[in-house]
Amino acid sequence: MEFSFKQFIRLIQHEFNLELKNKQAITSLLVYSLASIYISYLSYRQQLDPVSWNALFWIIMLFAATNAIARSFLQESRGIQLFHYLLLSPANVILAKTCYNILLLSALGIVNLLAFSLFFDLPIQDKLQFVGGLLLGSFGLSSILDSCIWHCFTRKVMLH
Repeated sequence: MEFSFKQFIRLIQHEFNLELKNKQAITSLLVYSLASIYISYLSYRQQLDPVSWNALFWIIMLFAATNAIARSFLQESRGIQLFHYLLLSPANVILAKTCYNILLLSALGIVNLLAFSLFFDLPIQDKLQFVGGLLLGSFGLSSILDSCIWHCFTRKVMLH
């Protein structure tokens, strides 16, 4: 099977539709991130140096990304998973999930940045450069975590 742009777009639409059907999943992701930021605020009371602020931001992003990406692979029914595995191009499926997760993590990163700005003083000197780094970081996290989870998922489907 070869790459099909039309199939790719439909798979991304499918991911968005799954997300809209299960509103509690995105809400739980936001609550997790905001609770982590608030607990950090209570722990540090705005006394974070720039290096610690950056480390804390990316640690929260890493755990939220792991939850979000794992959920995107596990929220589909077994029948849909088999349908994707047998009838669709694997390149389309993994690229669509990766692109969707990049968008999801980018949006989550911006929400986290806004939440951090409410509770902490932002040590960011060039906000545009930081947002660019955030988008590239979302791309990297999504690519790495998607490939790991996809590898585990395909092994699971083949073994059953």
